[in-house]
Amino acid sequence: MALGKIAETAAHSLPVLPTQLMHHLCAVLLAVVVWRFGRSRLKRNHGEEILLLGMLYPWARFVVEFYRADNVPAYLFGSLTISQSVGIFVFAACLAIFLLRRRKGWGRLVPEPVPDKPTAQEAK
Repeated sequence: MALGKIAETAAHSLPVLPTQLMHHLCAVLLAVVVWRFGRSRLKRNHGEEILLLGMLYPWARFVVEFYRADNVPAYLFGSLTISQSVGIFVFAACLAIFLLRRRKGWGRLVPEPVPDKPTAQEAK
């Protein structure tokens, strides 16, 4: 009513989608994906699960935001909501950190082997 989409005397509201349920289902799906990733051989470094979540959640939020009817008309980058715009930056930051950690080997699960130092007996 405040946005002027329906009259104050209307008997029914406009049809809506259950976006809260969509968010809930996305959260359960993301939890399963991240959990499976953490237990797989694809995980190479500590902290990759949270970075993966930081890359996947913005996509889920991005899609669900298109179905929300209560978005405040504050848009960035054309027709994207503030949440969608922030999600793009969060995704890009998590992806950059994920790839950087993979390339540099920061937080490796199994450290690189260090050559053994010769003992006193081996040096003789």
